[in-house]
Amino acid sequence: MGLNLGTGTAEEAAALVEYCNVEKGTKWSELRRQHGIANPHNVKHWCMGNEMDGPWQIGHMSATEYGLKAADAVRQMRYIDPSLKLIACGSSGPFMPTYLEWDREVLEQCYDYVDGLSLHRYFGNNDRDSGSDTSKYLALNLSMERQIAETVAVCDLVRGRKRSPKKLWLSFDEWNVWYRTTRGDAVDGHWQEAPHLLEEIYNLEDALLVGGLVNSLLRNVDRVKLACLAQLVNVIAPIMTDGNGLFQQTIYYPYSWALQFAKGAVLNLLVESSTYEVSGLDSVGYVDAAASHDKTDGKVSLFILNRDLAKSHDVEVVWEDAAPARVIFASLLTGDDLKASNSFAAPKRIAPQPFAVPATSGGKSKFEVPARFYTVISMVAVN
Repeated sequence: MGLNLGTGTAEEAAALVEYCNVEKGTKWSELRRQHGIANPHNVKHWCMGNEMDGPWQIGHMSATEYGLKAADAVRQMRYIDPSLKLIACGSSGPFMPTYLEWDREVLEQCYDYVDGLSLHRYFGNNDRDSGSDTSKYLALNLSMERQIAETVAVCDLVRGRKRSPKKLWLSFDEWNVWYRTTRGDAVDGHWQEAPHLLEEIYNLEDALLVGGLVNSLLRNVDRVKLACLAQLVNVIAPIMTDGNGLFQQTIYYPYSWALQFAKGAVLNLLVESSTYEVSGLDSVGYVDAAASHDKTDGKVSLFILNRDLAKSHDVEVVWEDAAPARVIFASLLTGDDLKASNSFAAPKRIAPQPFAVPATSGGKSKFEVPARFYTVISMVAVN
């Protein structure tokens, strides 16, 4: 849950925790019960405001002022519920002139009190992000990883300065593709009721990038403990609805595969791939991969992106431990038209296709990945 720390107060933040998390017997818990909710909501993760570095925010303040206010609110909230996990607002994105310096100044004030730091990022195939260059666009998940590394470095810098035993984690609590529909519907303060707002329509190249972003988040789970796709229905969303039904946008599939198959621990992969050059980034591998292993059922899931727009690539997975015996699920997303999208009229124009993966033998799995391609392959050790 996000708090209002712009116009709101630390006392109001503590009152909201009491309303949400205390069972009964206090002023605000009894108000919740009067509202018909007998059991507490038990909200554990709270962000101390939203994008507080942004001049567009009502109640915007300096980093030092915000850090002190967040520290005060955290102390009051923990009196109500000591089990809370509390997240300070980091930079809204690398485009901010105060990027990273904001994070440092905030943490200098509240490092001892919070558990994590937030970061946000939206990507687009436009002049700001990639100059409408699809090859660069599909490499932007590596820019996400650079942002994660830079933010972690600031957290650890403040940790060192304070000689703190505590290591902060990150909450990537807004991420998605968003660059086409960026205007709201307010004119002179008059708002339309239930507007069609920020209804971004996603195409195949957007879905491929989202697959890469999923891979990047998986590779950084040692420090990124929360990651929230913004948002879920209609507004910059994987699911679109109207009065008659719904359809799944292209970005729905890589996101849903991560939710279904990325279980257990993330594996540390050594990926060797041919590369291409992208301005502003290091050499970019055509093949991008992440993997997870679930000890409870022995499942290994591979998530593979082929950024090559023209050629397929042969992939060889070398298993250093016991190799999985069989494939239980394999699906791919690809197509000839990178600009193709789904709609109510054509809801399955871009949709998953079965992927035939040969059995593993001799400790190796070999298969070919088509151009412009993202896949999930789930395998299990037992026949």
